[in-house]
Amino acid sequence: LILYGTNLSVSRIASQGPGLWLQVPLQICGVFLASVWLGKKLMGSQKLSFLLAAGISICGLPAMLFTSILTRAKEEDLGTAAIAVTLFGLIGIFLYPLIMIWLEFSREFYADFCGSTLPFASMIKIASATGGSQCMEAALLVKNLRGLFIIPFVLFLYFKTRTESRIPWFFWGFLGTAILFSVFSIPCVASGAKELAVLFLGIALTGIGLNLKLEEIYNTGGFPLVAGIGAWLILIAIFFIRNLLIPFTG
Repeated sequence: LILYGTNLSVSRIASQGPGLWLQVPLQICGVFLASVWLGKKLMGSQKLSFLLAAGISICGLPAMLFTSILTRAKEEDLGTAAIAVTLFGLIGIFLYPLIMIWLEFSREFYADFCGSTLPFASMIKIASATGGSQCMEAALLVKNLRGLFIIPFVLFLYFKTRTESRIPWFFWGFLGTAILFSVFSIPCVASGAKELAVLFLGIALTGIGLNLKLEEIYNTGGFPLVAGIGAWLILIAIFFIRNLLIPFTG
């Protein structure tokens, strides 16, 4: 998670223009609130709802890991949420290129679509590659803009749950890394750190999956998966709504 901060170079993300800086926060807030509401209705668990909402609305696994620590969620809740978020992301990898062709998206709009609605950078790379290398780079910048909102989100969760938990020490390392790579341009170091961050997050996701028993998912009645798909559809709907309210100018 500390190394993940290397992705959050404010100077590079700022190149996306001021419109996106207004669109993305509105989308995150709307999707998070709607996902928490849907999760509570379907599952009755606030902690699991927060995990799903964080993973879907912000940036996948890093947001879920911070959320699990601050809410003291059970390990099986984290695993269930990770599977649900991964499931809709995998569906998106195959579905998004077809949507691009069917709805005749421009490459710029498609990059925004992928970067705004898929949870993991690896999934965004695969889906956005349909539009070419420039489309992929633009999509990853949108994803990194979403990642920046881990910072206010963690602070929000801390003040909401401060009687139960403290901000984890590695959050400050994550924040320091993000600031460092925003102020200084160190391409060779940043490139290696990003690769390591992907590797370690992949190991973390694998570990979560290995510790999760299918029986635990079965005992939930499948409601977390339904909530995850529902939250994903809400995310896509809000993406189009925010582009109607604040037209895309890429």
